[in-house]
Amino acid sequence: MSALQDGALPEPLEDDRVLRAKIEEALKEVPGAAVNLINYTVHKGNVAVWGVADSDFEENAIRVAVENVPGVRTVEVHMGRLPAWAYGI
Repeated sequence: MSALQDGALPEPLEDDRVLRAKIEEALKEVPGAAVNLINYTVHKGNVAVWGVADSDFEENAIRVAVENVPGVRTVEVHMGRLPAWAYGI
């Protein structure tokens, strides 16, 4: 049974779709960030980011990149770290 009344997710707002595309472009500009290891949601200009960052510096760069996108109201960042053995080292 779905927790949603009609069983379907709400359609994203057009502004959020545009904002999501701008965030994607901003994240591609973060040096060293593995964009394929980052996911984010946008709801009414509020952004939540999850993923993997190699360092606190990289995580902060991701936060700043998202915060600087025009139209972003708030940013929550939930980044984890992978141990070195995960990279095959």
